[in-house]
Amino acid sequence: MGTTKVLLVGVCEYLTIKCPFLPMCKNDLFAMKKALVKELNISPSNIHLSGETGIVTKNDFIASIYTVLKDISENDTFIFYFSGHGGKNCLVLSDSLIELQDLLNTMEQVQTKNKIAIIDIIFDFVGEINFLSATQLKRQGA
Repeated sequence: MGTTKVLLVGVCEYLTIKCPFLPMCKNDLFAMKKALVKELNISPSNIHLSGETGIVTKNDFIASIYTVLKDISENDTFIFYFSGHGGKNCLVLSDSLIELQDLLNTMEQVQTKNKIAIIDIIFDFVGEINFLSATQLKRQGA
């Protein structure tokens, strides 16, 4: 029987993209972790948090995905959760954007029994788009 591997991402601070500070996103990480442990009996060691300081850079995001997915097996379940700003088809990191469809395409290529994506965004981002594409994710080790 497989295990459940989780990546929880919460972005509060935006360093290069003009988005308002979202202090509650950090709280979302800890509340979601608590719920997953208590209600779904997921081991805390299988839950990776990205954004405990409120900042999630492109490099942090890529490293987090790699950390969670490197040991995943086809019998496992992968849960991805994002809390922060977003816009039409994108998620906003502290220093860049990621195209949502590219993230979902990358998740689709992961050989797991189940994949779940929970996207909790403030849909207000408008601006120039500099997407982190699926090609960049693969090239950088995810």
